[in-house]
Amino acid sequence: MKAAPGSDGDDGAASAGGSRRQEADPALDRLTAAFMRLLSEHWIQSEKLAHLTRLLARGNVIDPAELEAIGRETETDPAYDQAAADFVRRILAPLREPVGKAD
Repeated sequence: MKAAPGSDGDDGAASAGGSRRQEADPALDRLTAAFMRLLSEHWIQSEKLAHLTRLLARGNVIDPAELEAIGRETETDPAYDQAAADFVRRILAPLREPVGKAD
């Protein structure tokens, strides 16, 4: 395949005589850590919610309308606001840490 005009023909693959070295980007590492932490938190919460929903439905403990009402109540709850702020702080912690200190 012919290289595009103005390119050096290097597609990032290792050449016959050596290998291409990529430098680590600390900012990208920190962003990746935050993203992975967010994915982990999301999965844990999704799993817990699925289990609780099944238990509630199985036992006829709560109907969907009650569940929605509880959700609306949290919109004005200061404790919920604090929990949300703590969640965001925990998720974004790797982005606030000095380079080289992220988990």
